[in-house]
Amino acid sequence: MTASGLNSLRRVIIMVTALGFAAEGAAAETTSSVSASLEESAGYMGAQVHLSGYVDNPVKGHDYALYYQVRVHSKKGELGPVLGTKDSPNGKAVFVIQYKCDQSFLSFGQRVDVTRGALSGMTNFKCWRLTKGGYNPMLLRVEAHVYDVTEKKYLKRTQPSAAILIADVDGDGKVARLQPLADLLRQAGSEGRNPAEALAMLADLDAFNTLDNGIEDAFAAVLVSRTATAETKLAFLKAMPMKNVGGKKVAYHLDMAIDKLANGDDPKLKAAAQKVFDDAKEK
Repeated sequence: MTASGLNSLRRVIIMVTALGFAAEGAAAETTSSVSASLEESAGYMGAQVHLSGYVDNPVKGHDYALYYQVRVHSKKGELGPVLGTKDSPNGKAVFVIQYKCDQSFLSFGQRVDVTRGALSGMTNFKCWRLTKGGYNPMLLRVEAHVYDVTEKKYLKRTQPSAAILIADVDGDGKVARLQPLADLLRQAGSEGRNPAEALAMLADLDAFNTLDNGIEDAFAAVLVSRTATAETKLAFLKAMPMKNVGGKKVAYHLDMAIDKLANGDDPKLKAAAQKVFDDAKEK
């Protein structure tokens, strides 16, 4: 990803969520299972996201296209507005790639750059407008969709996931910074950049995969950081969003980071780390 053409914007957490839609096949309904995961960070300029999916029961001869859109996260359990343009005020879907199905299965896999330049100036930021010149952190979701071009309809989605980013946006829709949420968590914890606020943002999110978004990597980095305070490490341990630890369905280095604290010298950190393992055993 290059830096050319990138404009200034306000802080927004962008979640890239993959969805699926499609036409009904003759024998069975055509659906899609799609996902979005963080591929690479571009600092404050944005991120590269990997969109992938599988179309179940595709109709041979039909054309299927992959799109994505960016949705503002309002609060947990609710769907916020989709960012739009003057031509598409209710939400802009960005075309990614199109295939003609000539077999009994169809899969997608494509990397896209989500940049502050591309988002700057889009509409539907108005719910969070501030005094001119101010910047505001927001949650956003970039959602992927599979479209049946032949039938002119979206496929029913199954198991959607989201890639999460954060951006600073002003009242005019200008994006000053755009970065993965994982980067913000790592900076907040290791450098003391208001970790409580970053963890509160994480807690308000839903329908996303921690591993695919680098959240587990960020937590591991904070827990082993030499610059993170004991108080900050305690806060991260208590806010652990991962469902399983102790070597099960969690990044190995995060498991090792928690284990190191559980066997360390700080009594509060030892107790908190051990509680994470104990809680995981009960699930």
